[in-house]
Amino acid sequence: MIAYDRTSLDNLKITQHAEKWRQSNLISGKQEKDIRDNHPVDFDTPNFFVRVILFVATYLAISSSLGFIGFLLDIRSEAVGAMLCLVAGLLLYVALEKIIIAQKKYYHAGVDDALLYVALGFVLFGLFLFLEALEIKLEPAYYILLALPFLIFAIIRFADKLLTLAAIYGFFSYLFFRLISLGQVGKSILPFVVMVVSFLLFLFSNKLLKSPRNEPWESPLTILKTLSLVAFYLGGNYMVVREMSEMLLGMKIIPGADIPLASVFYGFTVVIPTLYVFLGIKKRDIIFLRIGLLASAFSIFTFRFYFFDFSYELTLTLTGAILFAVGLFALQFLKKPKRGFTAKNLLNLSPDSPQFEALLMADLSNPDVEITDEKNLFGGGRSGGAGAEGQY
Repeated sequence: MIAYDRTSLDNLKITQHAEKWRQSNLISGKQEKDIRDNHPVDFDTPNFFVRVILFVATYLAISSSLGFIGFLLDIRSEAVGAMLCLVAGLLLYVALEKIIIAQKKYYHAGVDDALLYVALGFVLFGLFLFLEALEIKLEPAYYILLALPFLIFAIIRFADKLLTLAAIYGFFSYLFFRLISLGQVGKSILPFVVMVVSFLLFLFSNKLLKSPRNEPWESPLTILKTLSLVAFYLGGNYMVVREMSEMLLGMKIIPGADIPLASVFYGFTVVIPTLYVFLGIKKRDIIFLRIGLLASAFSIFTFRFYFFDFSYELTLTLTGAILFAVGLFALQFLKKPKRGFTAKNLLNLSPDSPQFEALLMADLSNPDVEITDEKNLFGGGRSGGAGAEGQY
């Protein structure tokens, strides 16, 4: 399934959690070293700045080399150009899998990222160019649909975050163009279709995030979960629907008039952020809570824009003051944990996760190690909910 070594991926997660445990004084430096020794990571992963340099250098090297080859061949036929692009993309992909990852052991090192993006770009450009050579004209939606399987395959193989964003954006763009092409009916049902599809994507991502087997894809699934919640809210937001109605349906809303089903979208604009905050608190899910708070602020802006004659400066000041006051109150109130919530930065590791078990076994396998602070070993909560990446 995934191109990178699964054992090294699991061990990398374990060592990252071990570092957090040491920084929180839950284990000693010697214990962390024992865990790293027992869970070796066979990856070459440089720091962020080196990764950026390697990415740019690899991209420039590939571009200049292939550009020089193209100049020497003096390609004039679209069909020949398409075939060369496809061959170049496939060769780069084979080099990525068999050399860069399998032999060199690069993992998000910049080199593998650049090869992945360039290979995928050449394959897609070759397919589009081949269609042009055959004089096959497609609607924009179908070009997006043609690219989606390749993006999904790359996400499954490499768990790439940027490609995940591109795939989600492409999917909703395809949905948008297809509904627009249906005419008045498609434009009218667009908000409800977006909400339904977003809800299904949320259920899909949330279910997959609950399985430990899908841990290598935690980041892409978390992005999918987050953006599906955002899309669900925007699909029902009154401001978004009204502006889209004027743009797509050509509606001219005179003073005193409103869009069809306005009361429904009023309700969505208020209820959805409230529901997100409620679920974030109930499930201890930081994603729900953060999106709910941001959506609440946007809902305030929405009603101010159409119904209250406040200046933008006053609206932003009041909204910011309210959110700041709520945050400050929460920090003070949650200095001591209350019902699973705390303002402290605690570990993001569930006792049900395989990393917890691995860390525990690593300690048990070393009888001479001792817990540095037994009182604090389980003294605190963590943000729950599948895919949560923050702490309360």
